[in-house]
Amino acid sequence: MLFTCEFPRDLSFLAIGGGSFNTQVNEGFSGDEQRNRNWSLTRGEWTVALSFKPQEYFDALQSFALVVGGQADSFLFYDAKDHTGTAQLLGYGDGSTTVFQLIKTYTCGGRSYVRTINHPICSSVNDFQGNALGDTVVIHVGDTLLHLGTDFTVDASTGLVTLATAPAGSPPYPIYADFEFHFCVRFLADVLKAQVEESDVVDGDILVSCDAIEIREVKPGSE
Repeated sequence: MLFTCEFPRDLSFLAIGGGSFNTQVNEGFSGDEQRNRNWSLTRGEWTVALSFKPQEYFDALQSFALVVGGQADSFLFYDAKDHTGTAQLLGYGDGSTTVFQLIKTYTCGGRSYVRTINHPICSSVNDFQGNALGDTVVIHVGDTLLHLGTDFTVDASTGLVTLATAPAGSPPYPIYADFEFHFCVRFLADVLKAQVEESDVVDGDILVSCDAIEIREVKPGSE
């Protein structure tokens, strides 16, 4: 089950990781290789390690892990390195289509990779303290800025944008989006292994370290 709450950003800022693929490499005695790409889409993996951090860092991590039941529930993760889309082309108005999927396109050397954005950051999602996050999705049809709630709505669980009116024009108007987004993830372990470090425990200035916490992106449909 998806817990529609953002993992604490103070912790996610410490995360090391990003997108990963699964490739089988068969190498012969000659050194020749044959590579089989098992995954067409990337899957994010991150590691968060607490080393000599104040008690409140561990408190936030422990509370979150207890609430989601370790590996049981998925949740929303903010990757400070990759969380925005700017002027992303969603499609063109044909006079009848009103629903468009948020996507982010990465380009390099004439190739492109398209990521489907299923979890845009919206005010219907809370941070770990229960505060609503801001609406980040901005839609333009051609040069016209649309207004959220009046001209379009966004589904925070699928990334589908629904326009109130199907755009029509000749040539067709391009539909662009700016947004921020989460990754849907889960913990890869059910236990937190933490310890108190040598610190000013007497005065309450406790420092805590915790073994690396591994987090993996969950595919849509498995949330």
